[in-house]
Amino acid sequence: MALFVFILGVDLMQTELKQVKQVVQATFVEEDIRWHLAVHQLDHFIAGAVYERQQNNKIYFYQPNRQKHYRIEPYKNMIRLAGTKQGHMPLLLGVKHATVTYHKPFIQVTVTALSGQCYQNNFYLPVTEARL
Repeated sequence: MALFVFILGVDLMQTELKQVKQVVQATFVEEDIRWHLAVHQLDHFIAGAVYERQQNNKIYFYQPNRQKHYRIEPYKNMIRLAGTKQGHMPLLLGVKHATVTYHKPFIQVTVTALSGQCYQNNFYLPVTEARL
């Protein structure tokens, strides 16, 4: 009888471990999807924009199509786009750590998600010769 209970317990543990593995894989898949959506959204948003300056882990740029100045920055547990006035647009949530740097002519965004997964991408953003 004790052997039966032991085998049943081991079988239940194996089932639970399989489910944990599936949950972890699903988490990484969701993070990957969120990351790729954020990359697409930022790439689309900065198309046609020009770099202005970098300051304190923030990149400032001008979007001529909208005639507005913006910045991209890590903020709390997210990467966000913000204008010079109130409000912001979250690009990516679930961020543990992020850096935003400029290496002419690219913005480099490096993110560590809450799960520990790391992501990095470069976005084309040319420098304007004349201050707008």
